[in-house]
Amino acid sequence: MKKLIGIFVLMLILAFGSLGLAQNFGVYTGYGYDGIIGGQFYTGDLRISIGITPIAGIGISGSVDYIIGEMPISDEAPINFYYGVGAGAGFAAAAGASIFNIHGHGLGGISYDLPSSNIAIFGEVGLGPQMVMGAGITGFTFGYDVKFGAVFK
Repeated sequence: MKKLIGIFVLMLILAFGSLGLAQNFGVYTGYGYDGIIGGQFYTGDLRISIGITPIAGIGISGSVDYIIGEMPISDEAPINFYYGVGAGAGFAAAAGASIFNIHGHGLGGISYDLPSSNIAIFGEVGLGPQMVMGAGITGFTFGYDVKFGAVFK
């Protein structure tokens, strides 16, 4: 439990320490690498995500993503497609066992800029390899992440 608290405090320090640099921030819900609920901080094409998974124990995860490109889907509507790459780590503890993972991923998503506001809603999918360690297992698997959320610009 002490390790979990230490990791959580370190992630909070990194996240809130970068707030002064952040140009935009967002919130999301989803499933996969980056937890069930979380926050995102953007600086240019760089994005930092921190999430938690409060089910049957607690999980904390984070990733750093580089958005490689963004392009409009339609000239008539403010809908954009974006894609990128990233890497992250996560830690989960439940029922006396703990698991740590490290992952790399490609990501793609669609965002919609709400009219007359500085808010964009998005849906995103990330896929890639991950290394899992702990609870008697160590190995490589293929992981994923699905997110839905809003970015405040």
